[in-house]
Amino acid sequence: ATLAELRRPGAYARLFQTGARVKTALQDAADAAGIPAHVAGEAPVFEIYFTDRPITDYRATLTADRARHRVFTDELLRRGVVKAAQKFYVSLSHGEDEIRQTVDAFTRQGGGAPAAAGRAGRRRTLRRRSRGCPPPG
Repeated sequence: ATLAELRRPGAYARLFQTGARVKTALQDAADAAGIPAHVAGEAPVFEIYFTDRPITDYRATLTADRARHRVFTDELLRRGVVKAAQKFYVSLSHGEDEIRQTVDAFTRQGGGAPAAAGRAGRRRTLRRRSRGCPPPG
């Protein structure tokens, strides 16, 4: 059944168009919240990395803040958006309502899920500094 759906004219174009919309909305939300992040991957399968380094290879992904990512993923779930632990997977079953709900979770009051992850990251850094630990880097 899945292969039959993918063989329909325009299926891949729609899949990539939907993914591109969601990717752009996520990067825009992170930028608007002032959170250093990069959204990388192909439109139907991508991820956000909380780092100021461009994601050019696997090694660059290791610079991302995993704790901040965990908070982000949890916040999305709290807002009704299910995301795999390591990737976003866009599907042909995602229609306008699902896209709107996902984008809303990124941009909602308070900067959305990226901002919630950013606030968590700042609190953790402040706690480390108050204990005499160097900032992460």
